[in-house]
Amino acid sequence: MELEQMKALLEHLREEHGTLTNAIVALEQYLAIREKAPGATRAIARPEQVPLSPHVMGSGGKPDGEKATVPKGSISIRRAIVDVLKQAGRPMHTTEIWQHAYARGARTAAKRPDAIVALSAYGIDGVEKVGPRTFVWHEFKDNQQQP
Repeated sequence: MELEQMKALLEHLREEHGTLTNAIVALEQYLAIREKAPGATRAIARPEQVPLSPHVMGSGGKPDGEKATVPKGSISIRRAIVDVLKQAGRPMHTTEIWQHAYARGARTAAKRPDAIVALSAYGIDGVEKVGPRTFVWHEFKDNQQQP
């Protein structure tokens, strides 16, 4: 196996490891909440049904000595912002964008993840600011209703 192929495989495995670790964390939190609830059954929920906790962080950090572009979650925050805004088809506040991005697998260690969403959204082509901490995908900007 060539060195480049091995590096690509290693990078893929790191991404997969981060995704699986995030899934385990989410399931452990869900089960902990379910165990505390009276009369709770042990049904496993889909990822979008797991209670949102903005302070949960994935373990897909940067390897020592190299810059990794591996997101902390199963999807990067920037990719999640674009997907959420495209799907919504309307302006959204950063708090709402974060809730949907978290449900899609985006993670951050920030104390204010909505601030990270705002900071990230400024640098994305196609995402436009339409109000205080409110963004929209450019295709839907003209369709928004003015209050």
